[in-house]
Amino acid sequence: MHRLSPLLLLLAGAAIAAEPGAIGSAGELAAFLRDGEPGVRAFSVTGRVSFAEADAFVLSDGGARVYVGLNGPSPPRGALVRAEGSAGVPRGDPAVPFLMRGEPYADARAVEVLARDEPPPPERVALAAIDPDRDDLAFLATAGEVSDAGPDEMDERYSVLVLADGERTLPVFVPARQGFDAGALVGARVEAEGLFWKSLSGARKFAGPVLAATSADGVRVVAPPPDPFAAPEAEPLRYASPSAVRRAGRRTARGTVVASWGRNKTLVRTADGRMILAELSGGAAPPPSGAWVAVSGLLQTDAFQMRLARASVREEPPPAEPPAEPAPVPLSEAVRKTDGRVSYNPLLDGCPVFFEGRVVGSPEPGTLLVDADGLVVAVDLPASAPAGLADGAFLRVSGVCVLESPAWSPGNVFPRVEGFRVVARRPEDVRVLRRAPWWTPRRFAAVALSLLAVLAAVLVWNRALDRLAVRRGRELLRAQLGRERATLRLGERTRLAVELHDSLSQCLGGLAFQLAAAKSLASGGAPAAGRCLDAAERMLQSSRTELQRCLFDLRGDALDEPDFSKAVARAAAPVSGESHVEVRIDVRRDRMDDTVAHAAICIVRELVSNALRHGGATRVAVTGGERGGALALEVRDDGRGFDPAARPGPAEGHYGLEGVRERVRRLGGSFRIESEPGAGSAAFAELPLAGAAKETGERKT
Repeated sequence: MHRLSPLLLLLAGAAIAAEPGAIGSAGELAAFLRDGEPGVRAFSVTGRVSFAEADAFVLSDGGARVYVGLNGPSPPRGALVRAEGSAGVPRGDPAVPFLMRGEPYADARAVEVLARDEPPPPERVALAAIDPDRDDLAFLATAGEVSDAGPDEMDERYSVLVLADGERTLPVFVPARQGFDAGALVGARVEAEGLFWKSLSGARKFAGPVLAATSADGVRVVAPPPDPFAAPEAEPLRYASPSAVRRAGRRTARGTVVASWGRNKTLVRTADGRMILAELSGGAAPPPSGAWVAVSGLLQTDAFQMRLARASVREEPPPAEPPAEPAPVPLSEAVRKTDGRVSYNPLLDGCPVFFEGRVVGSPEPGTLLVDADGLVVAVDLPASAPAGLADGAFLRVSGVCVLESPAWSPGNVFPRVEGFRVVARRPEDVRVLRRAPWWTPRRFAAVALSLLAVLAAVLVWNRALDRLAVRRGRELLRAQLGRERATLRLGERTRLAVELHDSLSQCLGGLAFQLAAAKSLASGGAPAAGRCLDAAERMLQSSRTELQRCLFDLRGDALDEPDFSKAVARAAAPVSGESHVEVRIDVRRDRMDDTVAHAAICIVRELVSNALRHGGATRVAVTGGERGGALALEVRDDGRGFDPAARPGPAEGHYGLEGVRERVRRLGGSFRIESEPGAGSAAFAELPLAGAAKETGERKT
């Protein structure tokens, strides 16, 4: 009972390595555990099982006893066994549960039953004759009167009985079962059997000795509790010591119920005017105020008045002349607050009082906190409390003033008043003089917080709208500036195109006409003149074609197209005609400036024109991507191909490829052609993207 479980013991044993030198006897093992020195040792011990429970047993040999945990079924009581395992005291290893640190343990890993005998009966020992050192871990049976009983607040699976025999007491832990009422055994004489512990481990490190009953059936009633109301009357016992009052045992008192509050407290005024506080047991409902009752319980005192603990109560016919209730007095005569210090008049404990004050709270249902001139009073309300008892209401309260102090005990030899309360007994004892104003501090705080929340939401919303407006304004400004720049650029290009068309284009056209005429006139003359004229005609035709392309570029908006593949396809459309030209360039337009973009468009257009016009190609594929900070272009066709080393040049009037090389060279790029007759051709060009970052920054601003 309340020892560490074998599972925890296994954890402890696994966390600490065993030290050398196995223990060979129960006496040596008990001494090792009793010394409490940190460390772990193996043991192999033979002895009798004097006590057994579900997961542990007591091993006895030569008067020595050891409590041994076991992860499995225990051997039968009375059997001769050999147990092997480890024992020790954990050193505080983090792997060991907190409650086990410093706790001695013995854990059996293997148990061999050598012989089986009849289970020995428990050793019967009078309660007063139990020796904690001699009987530690003994299976005992003892008897006594139950002086107190109740549930174990540490473990709801157990109840606690306090056996008394004269001045000697012994707590008995009893496993709870359905229908077992420990409180009903108070006053009964019982016999209990179980394992006697000199001291406990776990949470109650300073409790003991105790007896751990094997089961609820291990507690047998020898003599039932007597009629509690047959106990002697509670005599005044004036100036008796608190211990003498406790030794008086069970007593009975009769009188008028002055007040009842809480779950089990009743204040009774006897016929001779004494106040006796009864703490009822068994869940009995407190009697109503004004009833004549008999209460019986264990006599105690708080140094001010008598108390009856674990009391029983019953109503009785009142006497012909019950004692009169004293006249009510102001609360300030019973409790006074001066300079922040509260003082009490114990002579007025249980006296009717009255006061006025304002409600300041309700800590629990049926209780109000009332501020009476700076003194906060706890008021217990009657069952039918009036309406309107909200915070801030101003009340007049009448009731019984009750001082609260603990009972005397050997551990509390000078009880002090811990507080007080006023118990209102009837609905008319609480009168509302002024209802609570609607503007209570709580409502004001709620409204103020709501307004602050709305104001904060409005500020956040305005801030968000302001940021949105600024962002939208900047976006609109950038868009407007872009449109204006595009308009200006397009106007300038159109102007230049018109001027070139009206001047240079017409002049070149006239020159071509004159050269053609000269050629026809000289057709009958020297052959050299015809060849020169042919070359001049090709040159002029090439110049005119280039001029037309420039005019197309100036009038077109290919550089403003965000999709560069579409821009290149649009620029190559005039030279491709009905031929199939596929363009796929995976580079964003904002990665290159206008110079690089215009050069790329011109290069692709020239290469596509050559493939279709001179190579007789039916399909041309244009691809591109970014490679090492440069725009890499590739133009492939399925034309007739040619020998790059023997291709015609400017001397023959062919400037296309030479113009491509010149464009690439000016930008610091590279250009090469791969072709052979009958196998098509492929042209490769790389143009640095040095201006892309600058152009991108200008576009973002």
